[in-house]
Amino acid sequence: MKSQINMSPVAYASSILPQAYQVVYGLNPMSGVIEGFRWALLGTEPPGYLLLVSTSIVIIILVTGFYFYKRSEKSFVDVL
Repeated sequence: MKSQINMSPVAYASSILPQAYQVVYGLNPMSGVIEGFRWALLGTEPPGYLLLVSTSIVIIILVTGFYFYKRSEKSFVDVL
């Protein structure tokens, strides 16, 4: 049976993830938030680039969602 890795390590430190998975972990928008809370509450190392990458991903998702909403707004009434 293969072990599964949860991409938002809340119960374990993200430092135990292999270096190859650190980039993939950084793409998760919650990674910066979790590391920020861990830094503030437990005094671990600052989230650094994870917070920057997390914020960037959230902004990209927000802008893309807003663009999609504005593009399809005219047909919402007809569909709903």
